[in-house]
Amino acid sequence: MMIGSLLMNCWGGLIAFTITFLVMLGRSIFPEKILFTATIVSIVTFFAMFLIRFLIGYILYTPDGEEDEHPSQLGSEPLQDELTTERNHTSTVEFEDESSEDIAKVVRTMLNQDDSDI
Repeated sequence: MMIGSLLMNCWGGLIAFTITFLVMLGRSIFPEKILFTATIVSIVTFFAMFLIRFLIGYILYTPDGEEDEHPSQLGSEPLQDELTTERNHTSTVEFEDESSEDIAKVVRTMLNQDDSDI
């Protein structure tokens, strides 16, 4: 995680350096001042990216399992889990016995029946 963090911060610093350098290049300023200013802006952006990425992560963070819990649903959690497990089990059991070729044949016959009804 730290490698990605530093890499993203380096990209932010590089982009800030480039934008600052190009903006200041059009003005009649000494080249040393352009490089010095662009470098300072790049370093500040590098460290500001830690704060920016932390804020974005904090805003987008959703804790696991807490999003569906409401005080009215606390007593019905075991029932919810059983229903979800039963639905998932029945949806996979339906097609375990049949091969994909058999399913394709059934779909073709259903489509042919619909065409003949029209």
